[in-house]
Amino acid sequence: MLGVPDSCRKEIFLKSQSSSLWIKIRPLMKSYLRSCLLLLNQVTDTQIIVFILSRVKASAVFFSSFPSLKKLLIKISIHLWVTGEEDLSLFSFSVVLEIVSKLHSDWYDTCLMKTYKAFVGQSKFFDSANLKRFQFLENSIVELYSFDLQNSYHHILASLQQLAYTLSQAIKTKKKEELIKVCNWQYINSISLWVKFLVCNLQNHDLLPLFSLSVVVINGIVHLFPGHRYFPLRFRCVQMLNQLSLASGIFVPVVSLVLDFVEHKVSNADSSHVKSFNYSSVLKVPKYLLKQYKFQEECILSAIELLSAHFSTWSYHISFPELAATPLMFFKRLHEKLTNEALRRQVKRFIDQVELNKEFIERKRGEASFSPNNDVAIDSFLLMEKNNSRSSFTQYYVSVQQKSQSMISSNQR
Repeated sequence: MLGVPDSCRKEIFLKSQSSSLWIKIRPLMKSYLRSCLLLLNQVTDTQIIVFILSRVKASAVFFSSFPSLKKLLIKISIHLWVTGEEDLSLFSFSVVLEIVSKLHSDWYDTCLMKTYKAFVGQSKFFDSANLKRFQFLENSIVELYSFDLQNSYHHILASLQQLAYTLSQAIKTKKKEELIKVCNWQYINSISLWVKFLVCNLQNHDLLPLFSLSVVVINGIVHLFPGHRYFPLRFRCVQMLNQLSLASGIFVPVVSLVLDFVEHKVSNADSSHVKSFNYSSVLKVPKYLLKQYKFQEECILSAIELLSAHFSTWSYHISFPELAATPLMFFKRLHEKLTNEALRRQVKRFIDQVELNKEFIERKRGEASFSPNNDVAIDSFLLMEKNNSRSSFTQYYVSVQQKSQSMISSNQR
């Protein structure tokens, strides 16, 4: 009727608002949009809600004339996104994206703040059973915040600064109530969210301040909770450091953090009667598990997984032999002490793969003719081989990843 195309943005629509036709139908449009929003708050059938959302989405540009309705639409859409089932959540988020796309200048900041707040609120209910659900929520926020980095940057920086402040208070006081503010799913999922954002955007944007602050916060968490009971929390933190290092190409030391996982003495008692425990659903393990051989096994396998990821990132670097030296000595001593044959084989395979790559780098390094002071030559060392990614260690790391994913999937069943 107004001749407004589906792809119309707010700026184009505003030009038609002075027409006599719009003045005539404006009350009808407001009534229609309000009725749609009222229905969304009343109906419970998913198909009906999705249908109403589809109509609202098609009319998104008209909400620019009705700020109160626009605010209500954002509130309802975000609520359905964070609480709804898969299809409903997906469609609700598409409405949020439509609002951002059509009405960007006015409501982008509002959408950023409200989606993040909703995500943090929902994070208290995190467990391994709804892992995919939270991954979708994370991906949604990353997409939204990546829409306009110039505006979203300041929101992320403020969030990271708040996380850093909370951590500093816990480090300073060591009070139980302050420690709980850090060792909880809301805090950990928040830092994990920004790590995922950085991983997606570091290569194409200058986000070094966010990267540096994230690394500081994550390292602070690891050092604040050094005990073996916090193994799941520390594992997640090292995972995030590995992800940041891979995405940025900046070396982030994790070896000493990982080796702490396996410096734990337990009895060699038979653990066949112990039920399997899902470490991905907790940040702190029960005390009784610390006495079980299965716990030591989990720590060792996790250490291998994390070091494999770390070494895979730097497997072509000229300093790989020095990087691998300490872990090799550590795991060789560990291999001699282990009595479980299956675990011994996995440790031995890790040692063999690291040594193989170490010898390869040493051989190539011996063939190099440039000076150790030649930074350009060092940066381009084995660049062609790295781009091909066909090394034995790369293939080994892929197998470690596949096995880890298989175990995670089995734990979620």
